[in-house]
Amino acid sequence: MSTVLVSARSNALHKGAREHCLFVKEIVIGKAVRFKRMDIRAKGKTGIRRTPSSSIRIILEEKSLEDLYKLNISGHCPPGLAAVTRKALIETSADFEQVAKAAYITTARGRFEQRKKFKLQLEEAHRKMCKEFGRRLAKRVTRKVYMDQIASAYAEGIKKKEEEDVEERRMQREGVYRINCANSPIK
Repeated sequence: MSTVLVSARSNALHKGAREHCLFVKEIVIGKAVRFKRMDIRAKGKTGIRRTPSSSIRIILEEKSLEDLYKLNISGHCPPGLAAVTRKALIETSADFEQVAKAAYITTARGRFEQRKKFKLQLEEAHRKMCKEFGRRLAKRVTRKVYMDQIASAYAEGIKKKEEEDVEERRMQREGVYRINCANSPIK
């Protein structure tokens, strides 16, 4: 089963999916062709040995960054994302402060604490929304609105950061181009 999952993951990465956004959507295990083999027994007797086999199909799904963020802030960060985060922290030689900030993703205890913290934040948001609307609201409605607000703010921040990175890379390329033009023997 693990080989099929690794194969599905590598196929998804080859198609351009982001590793930390992959989730198992569906696993289907069914019957496959039964193989018939000769079974030789004592006193010259023979028989047919039927060996059943099965087929495994794994469907992976790529979730959006907003959905991943919703999982993280609610304390339900998947262990796969935790492993990717740990690997990134090791590769960047992160200091203690960075590791401590990422503890809500990388450790089970951190995820538990994040769930507790999120429940308290959700209770506070629920109280505020009930006071704002002047009536009692269902907690699931409050949760959805609260999560959407936080996730949209996060998505806007990510888009803004990506735009700044693109602009910075453009400025760097432009600077290199000017230096090359100034140093060029052909004018």
